[in-house]
Amino acid sequence: MTVLISLFKWHLQIVYFFIKLFTKVDNKKILFLSRQSNEPSIDFELMRDDLHKRYPDYELTILTKRMNRRNFIAYYFHLYKQMTSIAKSKVVLADDYIIPISILKHKKETTIIEICHGISNIKQFGYQTLKKESGRGEKMAKLMKMHRGYDYLISTSAETSKFYAKAFDMPLSKIVNIGNPKIDYILGLGKYKDKVYKKYPKLKDKPTILYVSTFRTYDDDFLEQFVKAAPTDKFNIIINIHPTAYDYHPDIDKYITNDEIYRCRDFSTQELLSVADICITDYSSFIFECAILEKPTYLFISDYKKYIKNNGLNVDVKKELGKYAFEDAKKMFKEISKNKYDYSVIKQLKDKYVSNCDGKATQTLVDFLIEQTKK
Repeated sequence: MTVLISLFKWHLQIVYFFIKLFTKVDNKKILFLSRQSNEPSIDFELMRDDLHKRYPDYELTILTKRMNRRNFIAYYFHLYKQMTSIAKSKVVLADDYIIPISILKHKKETTIIEICHGISNIKQFGYQTLKKESGRGEKMAKLMKMHRGYDYLISTSAETSKFYAKAFDMPLSKIVNIGNPKIDYILGLGKYKDKVYKKYPKLKDKPTILYVSTFRTYDDDFLEQFVKAAPTDKFNIIINIHPTAYDYHPDIDKYITNDEIYRCRDFSTQELLSVADICITDYSSFIFECAILEKPTYLFISDYKKYIKNNGLNVDVKKELGKYAFEDAKKMFKEISKNKYDYSVIKQLKDKYVSNCDGKATQTLVDFLIEQTKK
């Protein structure tokens, strides 16, 4: 395997050498890259719209293609598109590890910026998890130069930057506390409320609980526990499962046996947040989205010890949310039913990990990108 990967890298390096040789960097070209989805993220869409509005003389290219085990051949040919576009662009912005960015040597005049696709990050990742069960193998990370090649990394706060530096193995001097455009989007979610209610009018009848869970690489019965304890007679319950969970557990939906539980798959997590009166999550960065709107937020972490052992945490959510963190679903719902939430808890979380909530994160980041094109 090591030999094959080395040959793969060598092959791309040769191809890219000739691409660079016959390609000139255009100071007006900006490139966005993602392997998270086949469609542009909220961050990309907001920056695209702002760029077109305020800097119409710049050319923006967005290349998005989800990478998984089933589309390796198609993704291989997509790499050629990525390499050609990188060689032409003055600024490249990626929202995850991109193979050509990290394993290839780029022109000095090109600036490469990484922006995490989530707002801050509760769970450890990248170089923090190399020796953990959920992490990449140390040998493979070194071979594929994981998260190398970035000139800057975008963060949401000084506190977040501390663990980003470890996760990306980068000096703090390269980390810029601007914040994600997604923050602006969340601040304006109220406009989606009528759209969700129109499709699901019964959500108006009772308080709505939105449960958003992250994925686990291991088997656990957390979802089954949640469903059995869910008080659907008192609350509307919406369950939203992280899409990556299906890569590890394709049949995870089998645990949702209660017909009164809503899935609302035709709306994004953020759109559903607009109608949520109460939020429940676990080790997901969704907690910071709830914090931005200061929604009453609870944690259901029945596998707390197991998760720490397998993955590890940047933010000790049990400590941060204190009395609103539960390992027992029944006790959690009993507390929710009291309807006595201390909002200072969620506000403190927001102030600590999401410092840029002025609604101008998109403009600030776009201005930063433009600034790099003039160097």
